Amino acid sequence: MTTPSDFGVNGAMTSHPELLDWLASELIEQGYSMKAIHRLIVTSATYRRASSGNPQLVAANSVIDPENTLLWKFRLNRLEAEIIHDAVLFAAGNLDLTIGGKSFRAAQIMVRRNNSAPTIGNYDNRTNRRGIYMGRGFSGSLEMMPELLQVFNAEDGQTTCAVRQCTITAPQALYMLNNDLTEKAAARMGERLHKLSAGDLQQAVNLGYRIALSRFPSSKEREHALSFLAAKPARLGEFCWLLINLTEFIFVK
Repeated sequence: MTTPSDFGVNGAMTSHPELLDWLASELIEQGYSMKAIHRLIVTSATYRRASSGNPQLVAANSVIDPENTLLWKFRLNRLEAEIIHDAVLFAAGNLDLTIGGKSFRAAQIMVRRNNSAPTIGNYDNRTNRRGIYMGRGFSGSLEMMPELLQVFNAEDGQTTCAVRQCTITAPQALYMLNNDLTEKAAARMGERLHKLSAGDLQQAVNLGYRIALSRFPSSKEREHALSFLAAKPARLGEFCWLLINLTEFIFVK
């Protein structure tokens, strides 16, 4: 839908009106169960398509439908800001999955206009909670928006947002390379791999790829990783930092 905030006559027509009608009838048939409809969608062949495939077929389809309107492939998606936060902590084995409760502050609040001690509300002191609980808001004298959310296109909560924009910028890469969240998570993930692999570097490399990228490394990737770790096995944290900073880590194919 190209006009997500306008479903009226001035909005763009849907690309698959018959499909929407059929899904509406299925919703009624399933007793208005959203869970049943979600299951139907995520188990469909269309939803499970990959973003890449046979080069000749991809080239032919790109000529016929360059905008992928007919959904012949999965659109390459970058993870949203909160999910990037969760993915980093999950890789470290330190993500708090508790449901409900208070929000938390992702970083220290910076004073804009004066040096008085700010009152920022009653927040949870657990900063490893899911990103959905990351506090934001507005204050005339404080920067309330966490840097992670700013860099990765999250809305600030002050204005309506029908759909988030998705940009690819240099500050995003720099943030992942240098922020405390990534560095601490990488060190913790390295400790996790060492413990799970019982010191077996090849097993640690395989586990690292499985945890961070949901796949095994290729033979060349494994060779490079083992070469990197052979001289200094204590580099597991640095190896994990490299995995977290791969483009593949924050993109869904």
